[in-house]
Amino acid sequence: MFTLQVLPLVFLMFALLLAANWIISLIKKDRIKKEQPQQAEAHRPFPQHVSYPAKALKPDHLSQEDMDRSVRLAYGEWLAAYMLPDIEAGRAFLRMGVDKRRMRYFVYATSIGQGLAMWISTLIAGDDLNAQGRFDRLFAFCQARPSRNQFALASGYSMPDVVPSLPSASRSQGDMLIAYSLLMADKQWGSIGQINYRAEAQKVLQALHETCIHPESLHVLQGNEVSADDEVQYTSTLSVDYAPAMFDAFSTAKLDPTWPAVSARMAELVHETLRDGNLFPPPSISTTTQETPGISQTFTPENAAFLLNLSLAMLCCPKPEIEAVLETINHKILESCGGDPGKIVSAYSLKGEPLSQEPSLAMTAAFAMASIWQPGQAWVNALWDHLAASKIDREDTFGATMRLLVLMTLSGNLWHPNSKANQIAG
Repeated sequence: MFTLQVLPLVFLMFALLLAANWIISLIKKDRIKKEQPQQAEAHRPFPQHVSYPAKALKPDHLSQEDMDRSVRLAYGEWLAAYMLPDIEAGRAFLRMGVDKRRMRYFVYATSIGQGLAMWISTLIAGDDLNAQGRFDRLFAFCQARPSRNQFALASGYSMPDVVPSLPSASRSQGDMLIAYSLLMADKQWGSIGQINYRAEAQKVLQALHETCIHPESLHVLQGNEVSADDEVQYTSTLSVDYAPAMFDAFSTAKLDPTWPAVSARMAELVHETLRDGNLFPPPSISTTTQETPGISQTFTPENAAFLLNLSLAMLCCPKPEIEAVLETINHKILESCGGDPGKIVSAYSLKGEPLSQEPSLAMTAAFAMASIWQPGQAWVNALWDHLAASKIDREDTFGATMRLLVLMTLSGNLWHPNSKANQIAG
């Protein structure tokens, strides 16, 4: 009698166990399907060995094979240290650091980090056969975490392990990198696969145009939540958002006359700050003649992308005024550290005077990027050796990412979506 009463419970537990195994199997299959990399042919596989403009310097004391090997090693270190899968299948993010929330610590991601990681994925494609799948997962993460009030833009900051994820305002720098990387992906793999990269780039560009460009002054706002109610932020721009090469790519992709005008306006604002003898522009630039209190007068790793943007511009759409800025910076920094890359520090005054004694991988990489433009061959060689030998720090994602991008550039493996194959300044 007791056995007859227990049998239904046994059958029920067995049925529940089968159902649970079936559900787990479906979840695993779905995750595997979402994690499968696309296998589109890479039209510009790494290594590219691009022909740079005649004035651009590359290390001349190593073979091309040795430089490519250093890039592969740096890429492997970077990938292992900072790339993480999201809690949801089919998404990935670049671990930018750790924040404390109440009594727990959480990793966090940023739109800037996602954009940089997507860019790197397009450059390493063909050598890393999972590059396209990783690019798609990085972009899926951005789409799953849109900014407040504008779903086409990415949340500037997010904690992947915090559920539900709270959206934040966008960061223009991050969304410009994401749009640029999508245009790179279109040239690398085409847009007829699972994701129409070109169409997605145009969505981001349209949202940037509508919410992150000042309607009258045409300067780049810091993000999509800057409004006229905040006069200081509404009448200022960030020097790292001056990205002539990206504006050039955006203009071609959208056939939109706004982007050349934005580029010209940003150039005017940046170069105006350098006419007083400054080596660097301030991080935040006022668009009015009125002095803005509280603006930093220090050039730090947070501003290092400014030199990345200028050097990229000189490789694809060179202008004399940008070349002059880079040459001045090169000679000043070379003089201040006596030709020793190990003496590059983490902070400088806008006049170029060292304000720190701490080294900085991001700053060293930024000055190495600028060094392409005529500071001297020995300096370029020394910077390459220093960066290639540098040990990355798990808590310095940005520095390691800058290092990798610069090694790619100095080795001749950087290309631009508007250029012809193997000719970046075509």
